[in-house]
Amino acid sequence: MTWGTYTIDVLKHIVFLTSRFPYPLDQGDKLRAYHHIIALSRQMKVTLITLHEEDISKEGFKAITPYCHQIYSFKYTRVWRRLDALKGFVQGLPLQVAYFYSKPIQMRIHRILDRIEPDHIHCHLVRMSPYISDYEGCTKSLDYMDSLILNDMAHQHLKSKAFGWLRSLEKKRIAAYEKAIHSFFDAHFVISERDRLHLSKENQKDIFLLSNGVDTSEYRPDPGIEKEWDLCFCGNLGYDPNHQAVEFILSKIAGEFPGLSIVIAGARASHGLLQRANRQVKILSPVADMADIYRRSKIQIAPIWEGSGQQNKILEALSVGVPCITTSFVNRSIEAVDGKSIIIEDTQQGFIQSIKMLLSQPETLNRISLEGRAFVKQKFDWEVNTSILIEVIDKISQ
Repeated sequence: MTWGTYTIDVLKHIVFLTSRFPYPLDQGDKLRAYHHIIALSRQMKVTLITLHEEDISKEGFKAITPYCHQIYSFKYTRVWRRLDALKGFVQGLPLQVAYFYSKPIQMRIHRILDRIEPDHIHCHLVRMSPYISDYEGCTKSLDYMDSLILNDMAHQHLKSKAFGWLRSLEKKRIAAYEKAIHSFFDAHFVISERDRLHLSKENQKDIFLLSNGVDTSEYRPDPGIEKEWDLCFCGNLGYDPNHQAVEFILSKIAGEFPGLSIVIAGARASHGLLQRANRQVKILSPVADMADIYRRSKIQIAPIWEGSGQQNKILEALSVGVPCITTSFVNRSIEAVDGKSIIIEDTQQGFIQSIKMLLSQPETLNRISLEGRAFVKQKFDWEVNTSILIEVIDKISQ
């Protein structure tokens, strides 16, 4: 299906359903939801229905309310989540889905939907699909973002050998669930072609690629800021592939460059990780301004070999003009040109050699910095990418 310039004549009412209040922007799914809400609100009336564990801050409401006609939030504490997860698991749901599902909340959501009669419901992430999979009052779309099977976070807590049977069962249930819910939605969105092929090798006509983006006006270079760190790694430090990347940096890279300064920054750093900071390695968590961390760094390294979706940290660093050294695995969903706008390495020695090369060749570092920002501005603009979301929703909800 080809999408061109499209004019929407009628102000439609869209319900946006998400598992977390989409602010602050400290996790990839919240960042994606936030920008999708902004994009939809430009041409449609958006009602946000969201779960949350902690009380929503005044800053959070202030950030979201300009883009929402109404907001319905349901506090769903960790204690109740765990009880419902156990109940759902016994009933056959994957843990990753059961943890977010509450029958009483579903009933309240359905009453809201019956009252406001939306033109369309957009479900953000598979974990929220049970709330509306059986609702028939309007058309529905589902943003997988990325496949749970490909995303190691879906079962990172089950990696102990003692729970091998549980991990195996979880994988089977997730695969079956992702396949089963396909027919309940009129359109589906994924970040990468890899996720799209995994979800459906046969029927892809209603699965649309919807790339992430980056705010290039916020993530921009500032030549006036002095470089404080030689290497940086930024991201959600509670996410298992990121945790493994940090371990690689601390155990394989730091020792090779004892004279270099390194910063590791992001949300959800464990107490154990914070304790590993030293004179060479600074660990910052949480971070108020991630763009500032990039601006104060010479090179971003992202030694990631598993997970799914797109790495926002790469897009953000490139947008700020920080050259990135990452893996071919990460670059599959970015498709930057190796040696031009990014550096691709898949071995420890490769990372070491590329770090040495960039630090010893300032002209190469500067060239890749300029090419990287130009690449992101061309391919990963939020407004351009979210136009696909708007057009698909408008098309199927007529």
